[in-house]
Amino acid sequence: MDADTGIVRDHLGDTHHGDAVVICPGAEHSILGGKALSGLHRCRLQMMQTAPLDIPLRTALADGDSLRYYPVFDVPARKNLPAPSPATDRWRMQLLCVQRADGGLTIGDTHAYDEPFDVGVAEEAYDELRGRAERILGRTIPKTVTRWAGVYSQQPEPVAAVESRHVLTAGVHLITGLGGRGMTASPAVAEKQPRRS
Repeated sequence: MDADTGIVRDHLGDTHHGDAVVICPGAEHSILGGKALSGLHRCRLQMMQTAPLDIPLRTALADGDSLRYYPVFDVPARKNLPAPSPATDRWRMQLLCVQRADGGLTIGDTHAYDEPFDVGVAEEAYDELRGRAERILGRTIPKTVTRWAGVYSQQPEPVAAVESRHVLTAGVHLITGLGGRGMTASPAVAEKQPRRS
């Protein structure tokens, strides 16, 4: 990478020109020796996608277990939540459900923090997520067409900012650590990105 000339060579050897270099390594903490990423944690999750639902789902859904995981919900009343179900406790699970453009449902997710992560996916977690979605929607949901596991990077709680941001050298920025907030927070993070003068 050469910030002075706005040229960077990627991992495939291709050269790119631009006004700044922004490295977004996600959960790949070994990049650049990992020095700037040493305080971050990795989380493995399982999710699924169904075939199209026969009705429009006009809002994203989350169940009450979401209250257990997000700092914004860390209020005194949280201690009054009932004990989590065994599956919720085992998989650190919450239901998140949103309809895709093709009508299918993206459903998640689980949380695993202890590395090394298992390479397999657990059917029990998918069965539990499916059952929760069906109870909230009051109907059988379509068959699952895709299952996946992924890993994201997040800052330890409490976080001072949504993202972990480092200037490696003039014009070279490293940004990661958004956790499960990446899809919704990335436009705001990009908007804050300094531009070359």
